[in-house]
Amino acid sequence: MRFPPEFIERLRNHVPISSVIGKRIPLRKHGREFQACCPFHKEKTPSFTINDDKGFFHCFGCSAHGDAIGFIKDYEGITYPEAVERLANEAGVALPVMTREAQAQERKRHTLEDVMQLAAHWFSEQLLTGGGREAREYLATRGLQLDIIQKFGLGFAPNNREALQNYLTQQNVPRPAMLEAGLLSKTDDGSLYDRFRGRLMFPIKSPQGKIIAFGGRILPSAQTPNSAKYLNSPETPLFKKGDNLFAYDTARIAGRDKNTLIVAEGYMDVIALHQAGFTHAVAPLGTAVTEEQLKLLWRTTPEPIFCLDGDNAGRRAMLRAAEIALPHIKAGLTLRFAFLPAGDDPDSLIRDKGASTMQSILARSQPLSEMLWDDALARYGVTTPEQRAALEHYLTAHSNRIADKPMAQHMLQYFKEQLYGASREFSRQKGQKGKKPSAPVVTAKPSFLPDINEHGSHIRGTENQLVNLIIHAPSLLDLPDIEERFCHLELSQSALDKLRATILEIHAESESLDSQTLRAKLKDRGFGEKVDTLLQSDTTSLLPSSMSRFAADNAFALRSFDQVYHAYTYQRMLRELSEAEQVMQQTMNEENYSRFLALNDQCETLRRERYSAAPDEQFS
Repeated sequence: MRFPPEFIERLRNHVPISSVIGKRIPLRKHGREFQACCPFHKEKTPSFTINDDKGFFHCFGCSAHGDAIGFIKDYEGITYPEAVERLANEAGVALPVMTREAQAQERKRHTLEDVMQLAAHWFSEQLLTGGGREAREYLATRGLQLDIIQKFGLGFAPNNREALQNYLTQQNVPRPAMLEAGLLSKTDDGSLYDRFRGRLMFPIKSPQGKIIAFGGRILPSAQTPNSAKYLNSPETPLFKKGDNLFAYDTARIAGRDKNTLIVAEGYMDVIALHQAGFTHAVAPLGTAVTEEQLKLLWRTTPEPIFCLDGDNAGRRAMLRAAEIALPHIKAGLTLRFAFLPAGDDPDSLIRDKGASTMQSILARSQPLSEMLWDDALARYGVTTPEQRAALEHYLTAHSNRIADKPMAQHMLQYFKEQLYGASREFSRQKGQKGKKPSAPVVTAKPSFLPDINEHGSHIRGTENQLVNLIIHAPSLLDLPDIEERFCHLELSQSALDKLRATILEIHAESESLDSQTLRAKLKDRGFGEKVDTLLQSDTTSLLPSSMSRFAADNAFALRSFDQVYHAYTYQRMLRELSEAEQVMQQTMNEENYSRFLALNDQCETLRRERYSAAPDEQFS
């Protein structure tokens, strides 16, 4: 066969069949389907039906039937391979080159898919055994019902280094295939062990419903100092984490019916949403959303709703998604944003307050334009000409990133109208006699990204130092408290954050890890230049002595990490205080004033701790 079945299936799912046919004949919406006069026989009353969910057309008059490729073939009178090529060109999908190597790769893909299916079946069986009791109890505490556990194919990986590979060996699966599928890891001496041990298992599927990877959550009985809370499959010939979304294979069908998708943060959030009836929920796979994931969302719905955790990190992640989406938005293709209460995620919100509260929050989701305006207003303000000029410059730059010219013009016009209205309101209040001028009353939210202010360089400096220190003394990650803090750092530098994530992954895969081994493994994964730059840069100015002591003196390394982490926390708190002050200046009310006072007290506490420390443990 000229084209592999996987490519044909991927091409069919790449664009809705209605958009393919709609380019060639007029269509009209009829419920969940489309109708038209059949192009293959003469008729005056439409009997030609197109169904996007099922991906086919059917004529009740002449019985013509088929998918998008078959329609192009018959409508344009060309061969099947020509129709495949034409659809691929329209969809912007590269055609596979079926060389002997490519054919061998397809055979390998089939083999790996079979291996992953066997592993998923085995994990599911283990959940029902005596060894899976802890995992079942954990699922019960999270309120998951049996039907939702079965729907997502949840399973359990025993805390055994060879249990899975022994089972797969009995199924005649060679160990190299297990390793290539990401089910095994390799030690420095070349021995193989099960990658997932003592974990609750979440199968990750392709848009076509094939199992391509796993995510695993550690269970308490298997927790060790160097165990990551969540562990995903590595990238393999089947799995590219930036190209897939958790639960997309089922959510896209419900999403077409509801005309939207909900983007949550983690596996449990998605599963909780599905159980509560929000079956159109998906999640990225442990990373910030990518362009490819946005395109996947937009294939199903023109306006997916991002609803991440209700903390600063979740809000910043939503703004990053907006930044990535900006160049691609156009009429009928954008994003919306739903903001959860502070401290909540979809899972906790549904358990504590019910599905109706979640539905209410989703119904109040903001369009992308409004979210960008609120963030920009909180960052810059409008109380002085300088602030208004900076705000206008910032928003104009945002608008200029939009490739679609009409959309860019409308976005810029919206920003100008908002700026004009906010400025007039401030001037009106300022001009009122007998009243102290106050900022315009707006519904501005605190900035989701670090402000460009004096704290920025200090924060970046402490971020560099923390990663630098771990590179010199990776044994610190054996301490659960240090690993937890390093795992949850909110780094403002994306390249440094990728380096941090890779360090954690290497640490989780290694029985023991020293600085030299860590640097070698980072170099093998393409981070050599970044590490060299980091180690050679002036990132140790806040440390009491040279890096050379860290590897040799664990107590000193731990003390130094605590010191720099304290500095990092203090600088972040100062930035939050600055943001709170800006918001308070714009909207002086009891809530904003109370938040400002609380943050000010926290900063003062950190400052006193700083100066009460011993002289050799103070930081700048």
